[in-house]
Parts: sequence; structure tokens; C-alpha cells
Amino acid sequence: ITEKPEDFSTREQAERTHIIKALTATKGTVGGKRGAAKLLGMARSTLQYRIKKLHINPAEFLSF
Repeated sequence: ITEKPEDFSTREQAERTHIIKALTATKGTVGGKRGAAKLLGMARSTLQYRIKKLHINPAEFLSF
């Protein structure tokens, strides 16, 4: 199967949107019982890797 370059950007954009929604729901919390990683069903380290790869700043979702 040959994939076009735009397929990757579409997947990355979908992943980015999904992670941002989870971070919004958890007020920027990545790990822990109520963190985005738990919500997404992945390890905290995996989510941290993807956050870094997609240039997402969890601090932007903190609620004071």
C-alpha cells in the first residue's frame, strides 16, 4: 500500500485534535487517574512523546 504525503498530515491533524480534546477535558493534566493519558487509554510516556512530536503545550490547557 502506497500512502500519499497528505495522508500523514491528515492523520497527524486528527491525532493532534484528539489529544487537545483530552487535554482540554483534563485541564492540561497528562498523567494520573484523571489525566489525558488515562482518558485516551495509553501510557503517560506515550502521550508525552506524541505531545512533543505534535508540538502541543499542555500548559495552555491549565485552568486557574
